[in-house]
Amino acid sequence: MKAGDVYEGKELPLWLVGKVKQSQEKTLEVATPKDDGDDKKQAQIVPLNSSGGYVPLASGSVLIEVSPFDSGDYWIPVSANNYYGVAVRLRITKNQLPVGVASLHVSIWRSGVTPLATQMLTTSYAERANKTGVLFTASRRVTDVAGGSNLDSVMITSGKQVIFNQRIIGYTGKGVIASIYRAATVTGGTASDINNPNDVAPQAPTVQVRTGVTVTDVGSLTVAATYSEGNASNQGQGNSQARLGETVIMAPNTTYLLRITSLDTAAQNINAYISWFEDNAYLS
Repeated sequence: MKAGDVYEGKELPLWLVGKVKQSQEKTLEVATPKDDGDDKKQAQIVPLNSSGGYVPLASGSVLIEVSPFDSGDYWIPVSANNYYGVAVRLRITKNQLPVGVASLHVSIWRSGVTPLATQMLTTSYAERANKTGVLFTASRRVTDVAGGSNLDSVMITSGKQVIFNQRIIGYTGKGVIASIYRAATVTGGTASDINNPNDVAPQAPTVQVRTGVTVTDVGSLTVAATYSEGNASNQGQGNSQARLGETVIMAPNTTYLLRITSLDTAAQNINAYISWFEDNAYLS
């Protein structure tokens, strides 16, 4: 909408709240900033690693948007790193950036003027969870796991939102299958130690982790099983550690079965490391 245009309706869109005046019943006159067609701006984002070196965006994306209003949810995508007119706010949306990207170097300048760069740091959710003390870890190692057998442990959630972050598994033989089932029925077991890598402001976990449980019902597979395989040669057997599976947003007050099935016909050693967040703000 341009200056002098009218908006007719019963409710205001968010981007018009606080930006209009009523000229007659059910009619609102919009006062928008005047665009200057010759006032061309340029925007550029350069991904950097932790040492400040350039990192190419081999995957993921970064979207730049501007808004001529100081509040509301009205945004204009920046096309080909250029935009015209007034921009009161700038929004940058990053999506699945490569692991090596530690920061985004943001440059905004008027066309024909040497840019003055600023820097915007990007933080992974795992790093944020660690900083706020809501990242937790647990691990186990079992020797001589019989060929074809299952190695079971469970995570029991409470009322807090739990995000299963990663599962890293190592083995000495021909391979394993890693599965996660929800709403499993188990008995017994031994409570595992849970560690918090934040030694400054650690929060207390609400999740229980138990090993050596007896499973009477596996429940439902919550994410596709993942496989890690070696081969029959002495050099090809074993895997020191590999991350298997996806992040899982776990249901509250639910028992999750973390099952590792040996793909070897002989006994092998198996180790596992897991981490998770407990953060009610994750889905907000």
